[in-house]
Amino acid sequence: MDAHAVLILVIVFVAGLHLVTLGLGLAKALGRLSRVSWWAVPSPSLISWGLVGLTTGGGLSVALLMAALGYAFWAWRKPPKVPT
Repeated sequence: MDAHAVLILVIVFVAGLHLVTLGLGLAKALGRLSRVSWWAVPSPSLISWGLVGLTTGGGLSVALLMAALGYAFWAWRKPPKVPT
């Protein structure tokens, strides 16, 4: 495996970790919301932290995946160096 493939695998792995963290954060937030009675309004801090986690975690995950795909496409389309 060359350095390009290792870099792509690392980026995809880190993006996957961010997606798992995002999923765990959402599950925790939804678990807290489900324990709140139906007539009570959830606390604004819980909603704001959930939105912050959703936007930063999701945005970072998508950005890392797009960077990995873009880099893989660039490495695939780049012509090989021919020794002269």
